[in-house]
Amino acid sequence: MFSKILITTIAAISIAASVSAPTFAATKCLDGNKPSSFNNAVYTRDSATISTINGTPLCAPATITLETFTLASTWNREYKPYTYPNMTAYPQRKFAATTITFPANKANYSQKVTVATPDKCKSIQIDFYAGAGYDQLNGPHDDDARNINGLIFNGEGTCAIKPPVTPPVTPSVTPPVTPPVASPTPVTPAETPEVLPATGIASVALPFGIDTVLGTAFAAFKRR
Repeated sequence: MFSKILITTIAAISIAASVSAPTFAATKCLDGNKPSSFNNAVYTRDSATISTINGTPLCAPATITLETFTLASTWNREYKPYTYPNMTAYPQRKFAATTITFPANKANYSQKVTVATPDKCKSIQIDFYAGAGYDQLNGPHDDDARNINGLIFNGEGTCAIKPPVTPPVTPSVTPPVTPPVASPTPVTPAETPEVLPATGIASVALPFGIDTVLGTAFAAFKRR
């Protein structure tokens, strides 16, 4: 009886130990497609540094996007993360984005990424995404699926009003008028009198025929 109780007790203790014992299986790598695999980034207005949780390497290379957004004109400049959300900042429209590939199998790896920003007078939000970014955010939860984290920077000073750009006016060019070229008046050359070789008498077109003239000339010649 005692042996049965002892065996039963030992078995119960063994089962309890197997159930309550914590699992210490170490995580060897992280999924780069999950925003939770990355630390909160360290931001400036135009850059941020990304790294993984506890420096654990990624299992495979991952696409990471750093993106800047311009805030709505209704933004009241009250950035209070603990009273989130502040809807005066929306909609936010994409200004620029930089995409990198975070490498795999690199422990304690971090990378600084830079991105374009608008004029310093404008308030912006800068965010890291696991994967692609967004063209527009209409509310604080629109990017929850891929957002690692982000930060708002208020604009400094007042934006100068830029004068409208007037396109240059190209003056109209009037083509020169070419005067018409007058056609020359044809000139009829004067008739040259024809001298008869035998008589030396010019043949002139008269109302009477040439025979009459010759006849008169011969008659006069004979009378002399």
